Amino acid sequence: AQTPDTPFIFLSGTIGEDRAIEAVQAGAEDYVLKDRMKRLITAITRALRESEERTRRRRAESRIRELADFLNRAREAVIVTDMDGRITFWNQGAERLAGWTNAEALDQTCDRLFGPATAAQLGEACRVALDTGEWSGEIEIVGRAADVRLIELRITLIRDDAGRPRARLALGTDITERRQAERRVRDQAQMLNQAREAIFITDLSNRVIYWNAGAERLFGWPAAEVMGRTAEQIFDASVAALIEAARVETLAKGEWLG
Repeated sequence: AQTPDTPFIFLSGTIGEDRAIEAVQAGAEDYVLKDRMKRLITAITRALRESEERTRRRRAESRIRELADFLNRAREAVIVTDMDGRITFWNQGAERLAGWTNAEALDQTCDRLFGPATAAQLGEACRVALDTGEWSGEIEIVGRAADVRLIELRITLIRDDAGRPRARLALGTDITERRQAERRVRDQAQMLNQAREAIFITDLSNRVIYWNAGAERLFGWPAAEVMGRTAEQIFDASVAALIEAARVETLAKGEWLG
């Protein structure tokens, strides 16, 4: 009760073998009858060796649980499969991304979870990873709720100490919203580019970061030549001075018109 990790060997001359076996079943490491004392040193050596092994195993298991907890908290999907494609690890990021719980995903294959189209893409990616050690790219998956998500995925081949492939590690990031935002920015830039008015944007250092086709027509400078330049570098001194005055008023009041 006080030191459960300390190996205990029952030594007795009267307990009898049946009771000694009961003692082992109750938690004793071993038993030695006094008429067989030569076994004691062997029993002690084995008990200490097995105790040390149990301690190492518990520490290793504790590290594995700690690592699994860290991986579970990651926002990215972390998935491990064996070489037959069966899922052996599925973190909370994967649950959020695909909609399948850990209990539902474990021991399943990707074609069971994502359907044949995604499974075909993943199969090709896994073949490349097997040949080269790693694959990275973008894949569309259909989640449990039938929603299509665009995933930035990296698959790494895990090898054992002998160099033989033993598992695949997949790290996935949902980039659906990012790609949609980029598409909106491109669409908005295209609409601004079609405007007849000159539209240009500068940062707070007065350097041009956007210059539309209307500005090209009005001022004659192609966008490629003015990006990163200041008004003083684009316009003559008198116009640059007016622009600087307008910029100062804009910073003070929020806008300028003139």
